[in-house]
Parts: sequence; structure tokens; C-alpha cells
Amino acid sequence: MNAVLTAISAHAVQRPAQLALIGEDAEVSYGELQQQLTDLMGLPALKQAKVVGLALDNCPAWAIFDLALLAATTPVVPLPLFFSKTQITHAMHDAAVDLVITDQPALYLELFAAAGLPVLAEQVMAVCGREFSLFSLQVLKASALPPATLKVTYTSGTTGTPKGVCLSAAAINQVAQSLLQATAASSEERHLSLLPLSTLLENIAGLYVPLLAGASCILPSMRSTGLLGASGLDANKMLATLQHYQATSTIFTPEILLGLVTVLEHSILTEQSELIEQSQLKAPSPLRLPNLRFVAVGGASVSPGILARAAQLGLPVFEGYGLSECASVVAVNTSHDHKIGSVGKPLPHVQLKFAMDGEIIVVGQSLLGYAGMIPAAAIEEWATGDIGFLDEDGFLHISGRKKNIF
Repeated sequence: MNAVLTAISAHAVQRPAQLALIGEDAEVSYGELQQQLTDLMGLPALKQAKVVGLALDNCPAWAIFDLALLAATTPVVPLPLFFSKTQITHAMHDAAVDLVITDQPALYLELFAAAGLPVLAEQVMAVCGREFSLFSLQVLKASALPPATLKVTYTSGTTGTPKGVCLSAAAINQVAQSLLQATAASSEERHLSLLPLSTLLENIAGLYVPLLAGASCILPSMRSTGLLGASGLDANKMLATLQHYQATSTIFTPEILLGLVTVLEHSILTEQSELIEQSQLKAPSPLRLPNLRFVAVGGASVSPGILARAAQLGLPVFEGYGLSECASVVAVNTSHDHKIGSVGKPLPHVQLKFAMDGEIIVVGQSLLGYAGMIPAAAIEEWATGDIGFLDEDGFLHISGRKKNIF
């Protein structure tokens, strides 16, 4: 049985009242979560689906649908809200999605019509106090996913059409359990998802890892956290969200980290000016988020200068490295193994090799293949395209890309 589902079942027995999922409109305990998963697994639309697209904003229902499909071993294709209509259509055609679950029915009905995807049936159901539409579609081709595929993750990419990375339960479990061990997550954790759950990193590290630990996953909508889509980041709102939920862990991109650091520095300078005006000699406290224990930052390289500024503010920021083809995280700094300038030590299950030109090759759990392109043999190792090295202390450093893409 899947490790995350096994953990949920155990927590539901041992601490049924412990909150598993916290949203803006609903809170779900581990006991309630276990029951909701059992109920959803019996839903005919989910039982009949071969490949399911999840097109929801962050909320407890996203997690519940994802976990129910995990339990049913039905492949899930997260459809990010930041994808263009062309990218969404491509992902649905490419993975042969025959059921879409969404909180934006009007948008998706328009998209289905434009893409030539006939809707066979629509069901509206309420989960955690909100309504969602389940659209059963007539697919134009049979699913061409490698056997054992459980998650198909698409990235927007820098050039060309995005590929669907097909991952197994084994690969996802391995990364989640290694992250649980590396970060020492506990049942007292309150993880706040600031990135979309449709991104593989947040899905695994922000949902599966806290659930393995018996912790609480806080899942507010993206707009309420300060991520405003094309209009950018409202760092003040994000700071307020972190403070309101008393988050102990979260995941940043470098851009989010820079925005938060800038806002916190401005807040301290303002307080300092007010103290000077009041003729007080007391220095302002730099600590504005006392509950934060672990902030992972990834998605791109982070300037050591920004990391140093974050440290001065008391932010426990740890840079990591990964890629979708290796089920997200490959290496990460932690509170007990930390070196600025590196992306941390490889996770416990990871083995690294280096080509003659310094290219990083990850050995172990990796993708099963791409949607529509099933490999002839199992993929035992993955050439990342990144150049790097391990230092004498075992920390991984990224030097650059083998092939720069502008």
C-alpha cells in the first residue's frame, strides 16, 4: 500500500482529531480524511476514469481528490492554473485525460469546445464546503502512459511543447520518505502551501511529507496568499498569511524569498525610524516569523547575498535542488547539514555520478518515461543536463547548465 495512505490510516486511528488539512472554508481531521477517501473511492466517475486531470486552486479538496486517486491507483495529471489554454489542451490530449475535476467549470467547458473534446457527462459535487465539477470526456486516443504511472507532471518549459513526466508510486514514496528523514518533520508541523499543489515540489514536499509525519497541511487559495498570477507577488499579504497561520514550514521560489526579505527589511527600518523619533534606544527585533522552522527554496539558483540577508532576519532558509524527472528533490540543505553556496547533500536514496564534462547523473528512482513515449527498457539513471560537483564534505554544487537555453 502507498506509504502516504498507510500513514493517514495510522494517524486516523492514533490521533483522529488531529487536523490534517486546513483551508479557508474547512478543516479536515485525520479521522475525517480517512472517511472522505473511502467515500470518494466509491464514486462511479472516479472508478471509471482512466486518467484524471486536476484543475483546482489550492484547497483541502485538491488534496482529497489527489489522495483518493492515489488510493485507486488512477494516474493524475495536475493542470496548473498558470498554464495557458494551449498548454492545458496539450497536456489533456498528450496524457489522454478522460476526467477533469475543476472549480472553474465555465472556463473548462469553453476549453473543451475549442479543443474538440466532447463532454459525455458532468457531475457537480460538494467537498469541504465547496462545489466542484467532474467532466467525463470522450478521448480521441488511448492512453499511452508507461505501466505503473501514477502521476504525470507537466512543466511549462522554456522552449517547445512541455513533456509529461510519468512517475510511479515507488518513486514518489521514496522522495517523500527521504524528505521526511532529512527535514526531521514532526506531527507538530504546520506546513503552509504557498506554491500551487499542481507543482510537483509542493505536491510531494508540501502535502505528502506533512501527511507522512501526521502534521497539518494549510492550503489557502493562491490569491489569498499574495500570489496574484500575472500581476505578480504581494509580499505584504504573503507575510501576513505566514503570520496568521503560524506556519512552521513552507516552500519558496527565489523570487518569493527576495520579496519577503525586502518586506521584512523595510518593516525593521520603519520600526527603527519610529524608535528614533520616540528617542528610544531599544533595537527593533529582526524576528517577524518566530514559528518558522524550515523554509525550502528551489526552482532556480539563489544568490548567497539573499540567503545572507534572510539569515540576518532569522529566516531558516535552506536551498535545494531537483527536477521532475527524478521525482522532484535530489538534494537539500537542512538545519543539521547546511552550507551556503551549495544545494545541500543528496537525499538518502540518491546516488550521484558525474560524466567527464561534469554533468550530474542521478542513479536510482527516476521517471518511467514521458507520456506517449514509453522507453524500451527501465530508466536506471538520469542525466540532468546540469554541471556540478560534490565537495569534500559531500555537499552538491551546481556550476551551470550543459546547454544554456535563453
